[in-house]
Amino acid sequence: MFCVCLSSCNELIDNKKPFNFYYTNLLSRSFAKEKAVKLSLIDTSYYKNHNLSTSEIVTIKDFLLHLKKHNYINKPSNLPDKPMYKLFLTFSNSKFVMDVYNENYVSVYPWDGHYTKDFLSIKDIPPSCNPYNFCTYIIPR
Repeated sequence: MFCVCLSSCNELIDNKKPFNFYYTNLLSRSFAKEKAVKLSLIDTSYYKNHNLSTSEIVTIKDFLLHLKKHNYINKPSNLPDKPMYKLFLTFSNSKFVMDVYNENYVSVYPWDGHYTKDFLSIKDIPPSCNPYNFCTYIIPR
């Protein structure tokens, strides 16, 4: 009887993501489904906060459109301990976080996720939609 009870919990025991862009894919789908979204940017050193306008949100959508398969990477060994900026993306049924570490790396994950974060290399993302450039423009250091 004990084995039968645990056999249905397989998904919870297996901590391997289905693919390395799993959370970013969920974020993109949330943008596609909903027009009303709230984005908030926080500078993690000075704890400055900025709520993004509708026109500023377009930059994040453009960033997601520019991602290619090679942008999704394993966790870099030289990743800083703390991100420079955090973007909180709130939809009606979900909330995501985008950690912007520097001009090279970001991570994406849901507020309540149980898999590891999606790590992305943003070195080749155009400056006009690069999250690091965007964050430093909105909240300069």
